[in-house]
Amino acid sequence: MPRSTPGRGVRTATASRTSTPAASAEAGAPDTATPSVSPEEARRLDRLRREATTHPDAVRRTAALEELLGHGDASVLEEDGFFVACTGFLVSPLDHFLTAQHCLTASSSLESAEVRFGYQHDTRGGDALAESEAVTVDRLLVTDKVLDVALLTLHGNPSTRWGFLPLSKRAPISGEPLSLPQHPGGGVKKVAVSGCAVSLPTVDGGAPGSDFGHSCDTAPGSSGSPVLDMEGRVLGLHHLGSCGSAGGQKQAVLMSRILEVIPPQEAELVLKQPRLRLERDGTLRFSGVLRPALTTDGIRPLTEPVSLSIADAGGVFHSADVAPGAFRREASGFIFTDPTGTEASGLRVMRVRRRADGTVGVAATLRPVAPPSPGGVELTITVRVGDDVGKATISLIRP
Repeated sequence: MPRSTPGRGVRTATASRTSTPAASAEAGAPDTATPSVSPEEARRLDRLRREATTHPDAVRRTAALEELLGHGDASVLEEDGFFVACTGFLVSPLDHFLTAQHCLTASSSLESAEVRFGYQHDTRGGDALAESEAVTVDRLLVTDKVLDVALLTLHGNPSTRWGFLPLSKRAPISGEPLSLPQHPGGGVKKVAVSGCAVSLPTVDGGAPGSDFGHSCDTAPGSSGSPVLDMEGRVLGLHHLGSCGSAGGQKQAVLMSRILEVIPPQEAELVLKQPRLRLERDGTLRFSGVLRPALTTDGIRPLTEPVSLSIADAGGVFHSADVAPGAFRREASGFIFTDPTGTEASGLRVMRVRRRADGTVGVAATLRPVAPPSPGGVELTITVRVGDDVGKATISLIRP
C-alpha cells in the first residue's frame, strides 16, 4: 500500500463551513501517520522542498512555502455541529482557492466557512504544531458538479504569507511520480510520496476523459487536494477514492479540464489603471497594474520576454521588446535600464514590482518618439509577459 509522509515544513490551510452531514466521496486507503520513505524518495522530497523557496525570477512566486507541497490544502467544513473534512489549495496571488465541489452544499453556508493555513507539525520535529492562520471565504466564483470542482476567493490576502501553487495544463504521463499534500480527516498535513504515481493518464470522471488515475495514498478528507508533478505544478485535483472508473485506483480531475470552466476574467492577464503621459520633450511615461493570469505560474521577467506596445487608430506606433535575461533584480522587484534606448526599441527604463495585494506594478519610460494621434483619441496599450497578454484602452495625457 502506498504510504504518506507527515507534512512537516509544508505550508497548508484548514477551512471550516456549515453543512448537512454527508458521507465523503473519498473512499481511499487510510492515511498512514508514521510512514517509511526510501532514501531515493527522501532525496526527491528534499529537492521539492528546496525548489519551493527558490524562485528568484518570479514576481508571482510560491512566496513563503517551505515545501512546494502545501498552500491552503486543507478544508475542515463544519455545518450545524457536524464536521466534514476536505482539502483545498491556493492557486493565485489574488487568493483564488480550489477545492472539490462535493465539499460544498450551499453557497450560503460559506458565510461561516473558515480556511486554516499552516495546520501541520512544527518543522523542528516532535508533535508540536506550527503557527497557523484562519481566514474566511470571500466569494464563490465557480461550482461545477460535473467536474466536481469549486473555485473560491478568500479574505485576508493569505497568498502573501502562504504563497500559491502553479497550475499545469499538460497531460499526465503514465507512471510519472507524484506528490499529494492533504489533510486526511481534517487532521494535520500529510504528504503522500512513496508509491505515488500516475496509474492511468486519462479516465472517465464526471465527464468522459475528465480525470486521471493515481496510486497516491489518501483518506476521507483528502478530497480537493492538489496532485503535484516533480516540478511542483498541479496536474489535477484529487476527488475520488478507489471507487471510480480507474480500476481501483484513485482519481483526480485534470487541471486542463478545470481551467476550461474558469471565467475568462479570472484566467487571463489583466492590465488595470493604465496611464500614459507625453512629456514636452516627446518622452513617453507609462504605468499600470497587472493582475496575473490564473493559468500561469508567475510573471518572470528574468526568464521570459517582456514587451510593451502602443497603438492608435492607424496601428502600432511604438513597440519595445525586452529579451529574457535583460532584466535584473532590485530591492523591490526587477528593472531593465538602457539610457540610450537602443537595446529595446526606445525603451529606457522598465520596472516590474510585486504589490502587497498580489498584483504587479509596471512602469516604463520611452525615449522621444513621433507623437501619436491628437489628444482625446483612444490608444491601446498592450503588455506581454511570456505567453500572457494584457490590454487596455486609454487617452494620452499631453503636457
